[in-house]
Amino acid sequence: MQQIRIHVMQHKKTGLLAAMSEEMPGFIVHAHTEEELEGKLAGAFAAFKEAIGEPVEDVKITEETPAGFWPPTYLASGELKKEAA
Repeated sequence: MQQIRIHVMQHKKTGLLAAMSEEMPGFIVHAHTEEELEGKLAGAFAAFKEAIGEPVEDVKITEETPAGFWPPTYLASGELKKEAA
């Protein structure tokens, strides 16, 4: 299973959210709201892995932020796709 931890930052003036992972340099997702961000993460993770030649399936995004804290932290995971026989 492929997993990365995704950290979110918020721009003070605009409120724009940016989700990035130190484990996957170049991975970044922007959104205006937390709901929009959550909606984009799985697809962005799958597309990025596909682009670097490591396609995944069954992508799951899990929020790992302790209650009452901000900004959120997520864990993205997916199984490497099996090659067709």
